[in-house]
Amino acid sequence: MCGYGAIGRQICAELKKEHHEVVVVEHDPETVAQAEAEGFRAIEGDACSNEILRLSGVEQAQGLVVATNEDSTNLLVVLTARGLQADLHIVARTNREEVTGKLLRAGADKVLFPQAIAGSRMAQLLTRPGICEFLDIVFQNSQLELTLESLTVAAGSRVENLSIQETGIREKSGVTVIGMTKPDGTGSSMITPETVLGTNDTAILLGTRVQMEKARGLFSA
Repeated sequence: MCGYGAIGRQICAELKKEHHEVVVVEHDPETVAQAEAEGFRAIEGDACSNEILRLSGVEQAQGLVVATNEDSTNLLVVLTARGLQADLHIVARTNREEVTGKLLRAGADKVLFPQAIAGSRMAQLLTRPGICEFLDIVFQNSQLELTLESLTVAAGSRVENLSIQETGIREKSGVTVIGMTKPDGTGSSMITPETVLGTNDTAILLGTRVQMEKARGLFSA
């Protein structure tokens, strides 16, 4: 996690709830102390530095969130991190929408523009309050077992190239398929029992954590 401002703190808190190990990289010593006081391992230094990123464990990490307040810093961190690990999943923040393309070219997998997300969220709260309330319950209630997760269809898995009905995924694991995206990033607007799960398609699933563990066995090779 590079950047422990208001957004970075929220991201770290969410990752902690999901039991992910988080390492914070910050240049400000007071912010480093704050992160440590809130239960995170924190490293003081410049996140644009190869040495500091290596010290944080980026070469072995599953993912990196880059959320400093400066787009120029975010660009350099993304570029540096991508050079250290080609398979690293990088999510970056931008403060200006026009910088999105630059971050993607630098190596970010996903780029988020917080102002656009906030605007969309407020509109949804106005037009679809019931759906928003349901999603808040799913994601924010730690006592509720229900969760959303995405699983990718592996080559040789038991669901590969079968329709949702043919997989028997609901009967075998208990999860419900509520969405799907193709490898090129396009999404399926209508999920039916006849929808086929092709190789490397990503299914969006709804179920409990125990059910998700069963589903992972069906989607893995």
